[in-house]
Amino acid sequence: MHSFRVVCLSIGLVLICPALIPAVCPTLEAAVCPFCPGMQGQTLVKEVQQARFVLYGTPSNPQVRREADGREISTTDFTIEEIVKNDPFLKNKKTLTLPRYIPPSLNGPEKYLVFCDLNNEQADTYLYLTAKDGALVKYLKEAVKLDDKDVPKKLNFYFNYLDHADNEIATDAFKEFGKADYADVVKMVKEFGNDAMRKRLQTWLKDPNTAIYRYGLLGLMLGLNGKKEDGEVFLSLLNDPDKSLISGIDGILAGYILVDQEAGWKYTKNLVTSTDKDFNKRYAALRTLRFLWESHIGHVPESELLGAMEQFLNQGDIADLAIEDLRKWKQWKYTAKIIEQGKRDTHLAPIVQRAILRYMLSAPQDQQAAAYIAAVRKDHPEKIKDAQEILDLEKASESSDPNKAK
Repeated sequence: MHSFRVVCLSIGLVLICPALIPAVCPTLEAAVCPFCPGMQGQTLVKEVQQARFVLYGTPSNPQVRREADGREISTTDFTIEEIVKNDPFLKNKKTLTLPRYIPPSLNGPEKYLVFCDLNNEQADTYLYLTAKDGALVKYLKEAVKLDDKDVPKKLNFYFNYLDHADNEIATDAFKEFGKADYADVVKMVKEFGNDAMRKRLQTWLKDPNTAIYRYGLLGLMLGLNGKKEDGEVFLSLLNDPDKSLISGIDGILAGYILVDQEAGWKYTKNLVTSTDKDFNKRYAALRTLRFLWESHIGHVPESELLGAMEQFLNQGDIADLAIEDLRKWKQWKYTAKIIEQGKRDTHLAPIVQRAILRYMLSAPQDQQAAAYIAAVRKDHPEKIKDAQEILDLEKASESSDPNKAK
């Protein structure tokens, strides 16, 4: 497992396994929404805001010609049918020639949404999307009118598009949640949550066609808006062998605990101590503990959360993550146990040893921590230097970000 985390540092795999990023580098943060996967790229509203103008219409006559100097020039004629974002440059224009080759569709003329800048008073298209029936235009025209200061209202708007038939719209609406503050998601549910929202969330979670990466957010929102009897929805998902949940288990666990603290916490504790369970499920349980500690203080007693985290210290493939969390939570009573666990063959991996060293450097200097640091400094002074550099970067990041410092 440890070597897999290291491989994830390559650019391509970071996009595939964003949940593992904090495990590799403790200075990197997960997505703002606690159980949304890292959503790449900007939302469409941001794209509209940054574009000079945005048009809807039909491309035609795509051409590629070679100039005398050998350069290839690509063009496509574009018939404007609707303007999503206007600009004086467009005055009285019904058509444009775009400096892009937009390939013709095999099924006949298609509608497109094009995002443009100006370059030497010529339209320069840097993004274009198929827009089947104008629904995307309607969605964007409504979205750009929303008040940026009223985030709960904005999120409620996007909630109603999460299951839109146009995948471009549904994905963009989900991306808005993935980039939202969790506090705003809570406010949205508190302000707009009702039985209709609850039933929609139930339906999506039960639907076999729901994309698996959505389960975390949907489960969390049902937890915020649900009732105790909704525990059955969560339990059926967690126990269904055909679901093979990998992404979203943490959000499902959190939602389960929020609607039924006793049953949900019991299920989560069983995952923590079941070392026969694969890493992904135990890591989901750890992320759920982290979420409860940081975002729902008191929902599960502190002593219970720390007791569960302590169980992870015994498990070599996940101990480094638990040590990092205990360090960030400033829980220093585990010094002796962490040092003792670090001597076991199962805990000798460099990633675990580095986490132990960071914990000891951060802890108030008792006799055991000081002795541990002294021994490492004597044999491997470069390890002390590397660990301290990471801690200093982490501290600088927190001091420059008021939200992190808080």
